Amino acid sequence: MLSSSGLLLLVLGAGSALAGMHDHRAHAHHKRHVNTIARPVVTVVESRTLTTTIFDNCATTHTVLTATTVFGDHPLATAPQLNTEETTTVLLTTTVTRTATNFVKVTAAPTHTTESMPEDPTVDKPNAVMNLVKHIQPALPQLPKLPTLPNLPQLLHDIPLDTTSKPKRPNHVDWTSIPAHGAFSTKGFGGRTAPQDTNIQYRGNVGKPWGSNIIGVSAKEAHLYKYVVRFSGPETEPWTITVWNKVGPTGKMDGWYGHAALTFVLHPHEVRYVAFDEDSEGGWAAGPGEDGLPTDTWGGYTTTWGEFSFGDVENGGWSGWDVSAIQAQLAGQHVQGMRLCLADGTGCSIVGRDANRVVNAYTDSKRHRNGIGGATVPGPVRLSARIDYQG
Repeated sequence: MLSSSGLLLLVLGAGSALAGMHDHRAHAHHKRHVNTIARPVVTVVESRTLTTTIFDNCATTHTVLTATTVFGDHPLATAPQLNTEETTTVLLTTTVTRTATNFVKVTAAPTHTTESMPEDPTVDKPNAVMNLVKHIQPALPQLPKLPTLPNLPQLLHDIPLDTTSKPKRPNHVDWTSIPAHGAFSTKGFGGRTAPQDTNIQYRGNVGKPWGSNIIGVSAKEAHLYKYVVRFSGPETEPWTITVWNKVGPTGKMDGWYGHAALTFVLHPHEVRYVAFDEDSEGGWAAGPGEDGLPTDTWGGYTTTWGEFSFGDVENGGWSGWDVSAIQAQLAGQHVQGMRLCLADGTGCSIVGRDANRVVNAYTDSKRHRNGIGGATVPGPVRLSARIDYQG
């Protein structure tokens, strides 16, 4: 069962102060993704055949045959004419020029001029041209069908991407996570002090130098530490938060009398993380503004407190926490709201504004009671502290 040793009476000089530090002890049990526009094409194909005929004792003769084929829509620039001269039949691979008594010389390209024969009005020009073209020009072989292009998006999708050389974006690690290797960070902490005394006089680790057992950490590195408290809450104005060890710099149990291991300002909607080393015991006070915290006659912080005991060596490594309004009430000052729970929302200790709601927390009337607050077995602790809790 986690118990509290009750209210500590402190004597400072000639005066005395009631100190609301509660010493947590776990003694026996208790266990969270083309257009192609068809345009008219005029193609002129001109086939020239040069034939050389050699006769005995005769000069060499040369016959040049020209056959022009017109494809597409195109006006003929020169009318066809008949020619009574014979031509020579030549066989060149797959192109055959046939013997004919009529030969038409056609000019089809508008940019090319060819000398033409006198016009014969008895000839049906278009038909003569077409018939002659069909007569002298063999059928052209059909062009081979072009292969179909593959589906480009699908092709790109099927190409494996090489991501081995690209840096991978690290995954965000939640602050409540635990290091996979099981080793918690101590980066930033100072040395540790050995435990001393027992019960109410027990003195745990206060850091070497004093207060170095309590440090602020970033959201990215918070999960690396064993004991972490996440602070959030202010809605309209900044709040000052001061964290201390129960035992002060001089070895006395007066850590909350003007001493601070860590002080920071929590702005509206801001979140801050604080990490604690093993066997740390103490508390924090939180109040509105940036000009410090209110204190009593002897300099003790008189706002609502959050109290902690992390990995208490004397109690076998158990941890405990609570919220206390004792100091504020005894000083007759305003009670600020605070809610302190494990990150999963269990083990809560709550004091509402003006103490209008109190759940498992200390008030002036309960200052002599023990066992108030949350507790957990040895191991990492993730606490969430809601400052300026409305209740």
